[in-house]
Amino acid sequence: MRSSICLLWVALGLAAAPAAGQDEPAAGDPFQFVCSRQSEPGGVSVRSLMVPPDETWERRADVQGVRAPADCWAWSNACPPRLLGPGQDAAAACRSAGDSFTRLTIRLDAPRGFADQPGAVEDPANELQVTAAPAAMWYQVPRDLLPTTRTMSDSLSLPRDGETLRVQARSERLASTWRDATVDEDAVELELRPAVRFTGRVTSDGAPLAGARVWLARDRGARGAGLPAEPLGFEMTDKSGGFSLTLSEAERSAIIVSSTSRTAATFERFSELPPVVELSPGLSVSGQTVDAEGQPIAGARLKGLSWGAGRDSGDATARGCLRP
Repeated sequence: MRSSICLLWVALGLAAAPAAGQDEPAAGDPFQFVCSRQSEPGGVSVRSLMVPPDETWERRADVQGVRAPADCWAWSNACPPRLLGPGQDAAAACRSAGDSFTRLTIRLDAPRGFADQPGAVEDPANELQVTAAPAAMWYQVPRDLLPTTRTMSDSLSLPRDGETLRVQARSERLASTWRDATVDEDAVELELRPAVRFTGRVTSDGAPLAGARVWLARDRGARGAGLPAEPLGFEMTDKSGGFSLTLSEAERSAIIVSSTSRTAATFERFSELPPVVELSPGLSVSGQTVDAEGQPIAGARLKGLSWGAGRDSGDATARGCLRP
């Protein structure tokens, strides 16, 4: 069933981590880079207006040295994820902030009796993937590119940099819900429950829609009454429009499916998600931004109560468009 969930998007500016009890990694450990990818020129045409494409990210294994080739998230075993600008030195940024680093212990609580099952500890299907990253990184980067640690242990320790970390664990059989570890917490526990796996496709005009985003979003609760739902993270559809979600049976988040120039589809619970999600054309708004004297204002930013980022107008005529 479709819902009336509304999200306000605000532009926000796989390395193994040591398990608890292991030696601390050296500061010279290699860095992993996930960087913003330059989009193809142009965009999507909506009623004769060119809408810029969504920002995309990719893992970069070709980085020479430790300097970011573009806007990049970088991390290592010793350094938590940090957003770097083009040309910034990841190792230098790590050293300069090193005094502020602490460690977060993540405990993994499996269902009672699960570990006692024959072969459970050795079974690769029970290997957990623990993903931990700043909330801003979950907003920008697809789930499969986020820093992820593989473990068969019931706890692990990760570096952090004085900010809230969003963490979640999953395997082929078990999964946890999302948990935000605040700055004053030095340990968190993830309750593992049986995993539920969903596969589906996103289409537009009946054709596969690649690059669509399948978001999880949660209600902000009583304190956030009247505010938009909070996005937790997203997966992206492949060339065939396909996607796969592995969630805890206890997950109660909403699902939002969105794409450039298309109207987002929302579902109150993942159980309501159909095998095929068809996205209809979106609404575009065009106009001109002017000052009190009627002169164009270049660089004005448009924001809307919709699932999409505001766009810079970017030219001297201050013309632009706003999409959902």
